[in-house]
Amino acid sequence: MGYCIVGIGEILWDLFPEGKQMGGAPANFAFHANQLTGNAGNGCVISCIGEDGLGKELEQKLEGMSLDRNYLFRDPYHKTGTVTVAIDRGGVPSYTIEENAAWDFIPHPPVELATAVDAVCFGTLAQRGTVTLYVRIVVASNYTL
Repeated sequence: MGYCIVGIGEILWDLFPEGKQMGGAPANFAFHANQLTGNAGNGCVISCIGEDGLGKELEQKLEGMSLDRNYLFRDPYHKTGTVTVAIDRGGVPSYTIEENAAWDFIPHPPVELATAVDAVCFGTLAQRGTVTLYVRIVVASNYTL
């Protein structure tokens, strides 16, 4: 039986001047941890995307990364998250993080998932919303070492 490796929180598109890249530490954590286990694990992302084109693209990206998308929720009322990255003449980046993105409203995942988790990464951006903070607390309270 493999490891259950979970990233909870923001999943988004980083919008660079030269193009977009998938972003969000929780998804990156789940992917890389899954790779380090030689795919002996079950990398899982708990997040929320909008029912929009950007959300569809993220879902396809996760599928290509062999990550479990069963807890990638869809929100018809909020857009998929984006971070606009601007680079000044000196090469210093600045970031504009969209507020009220879908990942600010992650629904409560099943409690059974929390009891099966071997490793968790909680995203810092997603903790700004009370709904997502509640999900983090519920999962953490059911996780035993």
